Amino acid sequence: MIGSIATKLPTSVLTKIARQQTAGIDIATSNLRAAPFEVYVSGAKLLETYAMGPVAGTAANITAMSYNGTLYVGIVLDPAAITEPERFQRCLQSSFDALLRTKAKKAT
Repeated sequence: MIGSIATKLPTSVLTKIARQQTAGIDIATSNLRAAPFEVYVSGAKLLETYAMGPVAGTAANITAMSYNGTLYVGIVLDPAAITEPERFQRCLQSSFDALLRTKAKKAT
């Protein structure tokens, strides 16, 4: 029901509501499941897919998408909020590395 109401609202109203809802959020995340098999677009095989979500008032939007057995991560930053994107990238990489090490230890 809310979805049907939202589709009738003007974009400016939806934008205002979204910004109000995200005012206290630093990072938005989401995950999407893509096809678990190879996909072709106009005859060309899709090799990778990166979902990009809007920052919509947050400092960053990190969206994960799995495609054909691989996990891809798209990151969109607000440069006014994250002024050291290289440092942010290093911190994310360090966190992913630690997560993978933990998973590897549990598997042994």
